Amino acid sequence: MDRRSLLKIAAAGTAAASVAGIARATGNPRAITVRDRGTSRHPYGAAIDKLVAYAERDLVTAGIPGLSLCLVDAEGFAAVVCLGWADMDRRIPMDPSHLFQIGSISKSFGALCVYRLVDQGTIDLDAPLSRYLPDAPLPAEPILVQQILSHTAGLPRSAPVFPRVPDHKLWTGFTPGTNFSYSNTGYELIGMLIEKVTGKPYPLALRELVIGPLGITGMKETLQVSDRASYAVGYSPLDASGSIMTNVPLGQTQWINFDTPDGNIGTSADAMTRYLRYLIAVGRGHGAPLLSDASARRFITAAEPAAAAAFGKGAAYASGLEVIDFDGHSALHHTGGTWGFASSMTVDPVTGVGCFLSVNARVAGYRPEEISKYACKLLRYAREGGEPPRPPETPSPDEISSAEDYAGTFIGPNGARFQLIARPARLTLSADGREGRMQPMGDHKFMSDHPRFGAHVFDFERSGDRVTAVWFGGTLYGRGTAVPQPTVPADLAALQGDYVGTDPMGGWWRTVIAQGERLVLETDAGSRAKNTLLRRGDYWQMASSENPCERVRFLDVINGVPQRLNVSGRDLRRFNRR
Repeated sequence: MDRRSLLKIAAAGTAAASVAGIARATGNPRAITVRDRGTSRHPYGAAIDKLVAYAERDLVTAGIPGLSLCLVDAEGFAAVVCLGWADMDRRIPMDPSHLFQIGSISKSFGALCVYRLVDQGTIDLDAPLSRYLPDAPLPAEPILVQQILSHTAGLPRSAPVFPRVPDHKLWTGFTPGTNFSYSNTGYELIGMLIEKVTGKPYPLALRELVIGPLGITGMKETLQVSDRASYAVGYSPLDASGSIMTNVPLGQTQWINFDTPDGNIGTSADAMTRYLRYLIAVGRGHGAPLLSDASARRFITAAEPAAAAAFGKGAAYASGLEVIDFDGHSALHHTGGTWGFASSMTVDPVTGVGCFLSVNARVAGYRPEEISKYACKLLRYAREGGEPPRPPETPSPDEISSAEDYAGTFIGPNGARFQLIARPARLTLSADGREGRMQPMGDHKFMSDHPRFGAHVFDFERSGDRVTAVWFGGTLYGRGTAVPQPTVPADLAALQGDYVGTDPMGGWWRTVIAQGERLVLETDAGSRAKNTLLRRGDYWQMASSENPCERVRFLDVINGVPQRLNVSGRDLRRFNRR
């Protein structure tokens, strides 16, 4: 924090922290800059101090290098906070000019483009998309423009618009408008819709329809490698196909060029201050300078099918934004994740405050949403008083409340074994004279960073309240004694294997495992999701209710073994792991 920033905070009626008070014991850098105070006279200083303390703990817990965030209020206050490192290798501190990839937060910008064109009379939200894109390989069922914006169209999550499937057409997993299923594919189609009606490439249309009129500077409409030097360095786990856990060794993430509205924007936290303030106005029903007030109200009106399964209790989805319950009133929210970055944005229009932040690592599905939500609660407390908000709990990702339930020696075929040791709120795996962490992944599933046991999810089986065995890949380990290995049908055994891809939207890695008569797909998506596959004619479907629209096919069979795995229209090739 520089002297000018301290003076500005004091002038805004805030409690200024001393320079000595902001130094971290770890030596990681920290900077707080007040950009503007407008007509605001609210005492935010103590709130910012509490927020910074919490954010620093959260970064350490997850093992993330740094972050940049901005805070705004409706009266013109704007501040930027930078913590940690933009480049760990060269020891470059984070500063307000560093750009980040904001991933799916880009969707709200694309949705605003559509609503501007609605006000101009060139798009009808309640018309089928096929009216505007007759050449697109759309499903037979009519899909309305608004259904795509609200993720209620039934499209798969990340299928290519021209999928590699037998009929070369997209499909729906349910009748459009009757359910919710998050779809990047839908927003890629939104970009094509905007290009069709404007006659301009989507990034240029975005600049002219939204970014320019809002007066936003320093924002990139495409992710392209020529701008890479302006970004904080993005990091991801070195072993992307193995242990996707927190606090693991990180390496620089490769760069992906991207230009479609499902995740095209690069920005600094500084540049997002105007956008947050505009969303406060929209949340209050004021659309200017982009929308009519009527369009602003519809823009934040949630679709009927609730999105609670994807976003949590009380959440729903409007147009490119979640609508969440925020201590009894509605707030706007969204997160984003790309290759090496994760972001979160929360706007509380009722209070008149907002927060956006990005971190420069993608670790174990981590999104910094607790920080942005806590920020808005702190700002509300600074404005209104009352009971101060408690910081969100930040338990260690390794914390296991019932570690003793899983402790014991587990024995597999041919005497293979490992031991799980219960320690206070922790579980440790011991094998080959080495120990590794066990990190919970939910529903009796764990990952480990042990060198020999990092490739698969541990999936425990129970009899009543007692753990009796655990699946690790295709091997069943009994607790205390070896157990018979279930017979695997020959047709399922042939499907097993690792499959890798070069298309990041389809995931880098998939592992197919036969556990007796059950076929399981493990993914590299953040938390190593594990899905039972069910046969549906010429394709397989994930049994999880969170994936009703995905289809899996095994193709290019040679000697009875498929050489290609097609996941919702994207190809991965068989890979022979050492």
